[in-house]
Parts: sequence; C-alpha cells; structure tokens
Amino acid sequence: VYPVVDGFKSWSLTSNLVEANIENGGNVHLNAGSNTLQDGDGSEEVVSYVFDLSSFILDAQVQKRLDDLTGSTNATLSDLISANLIQGDFQYDSSAGTIEVQEKDIGSVFFEGDLFLDSNIDFNVPVTANVKDS
Repeated sequence: VYPVVDGFKSWSLTSNLVEANIENGGNVHLNAGSNTLQDGDGSEEVVSYVFDLSSFILDAQVQKRLDDLTGSTNATLSDLISANLIQGDFQYDSSAGTIEVQEKDIGSVFFEGDLFLDSNIDFNVPVTANVKDS
C-alpha cells in the first residue's frame, strides 16, 4: 500500500513588521502564519520546513547592514549564520544556502531585528514543508 499525501488545504506564511517594532527590539519570526493540512484520516504531519536563504541578502537588500554587523566586507550567508543573526534551532546547509527547521522548533527561529534597521524592503523567502504520512 502506498500512502497518499493530500497536501495543504491552506498555506499562509507571512510576516509584516513596521520599522518601529524593529527599533524597539522586534525580530522577524519564521513561524509567522499558519497552515492546514488537507488530511482526511489524521495520518499526516509536517516534519520540517526548509527555508531557501540563498538569495536572501540580495532580495532583502541587507548587504550593507550585514557588513556593518559582522565587521566584514561582502559578508555572506555563512557570516550571517555565524554572527547569530538568525537565532533558534535549525540545521544550516551552506552548499544549498538553506536552513532546515524541525516542526517542533519552528517557534524558536527568527532573524534578529537589527539586521533590518532602516529597511523598508519587501522580500520573499521560499519555503518547502516536508510532510510525513504514517
């Protein structure tokens, strides 16, 4: 018997912050939003999320701020990770430019707000959810 993964009934993973929130110590959490599985028998669960950060620095236009925070010139995603500008429990794949977050840890992962000071840029971070059907 081959299990059938029904997928998501709804998917909304978005975060909108005003600059004043960040100036007052706010962070950008990766668990903002919600999802609902289309699961008729209750056998499916999200196991992990993979966030593709490979173009994050360019898309979010944070290169200058990242350089300032890390004391580097042309800081990379690896510099961002090692400077703890992303906090929480995750596994970093430097060759793919991704972080994988287990579902149970999604509430702990966030970008430090300092990275976005004086930033009014909309950006996207592609995410894939890994679903298990038992």
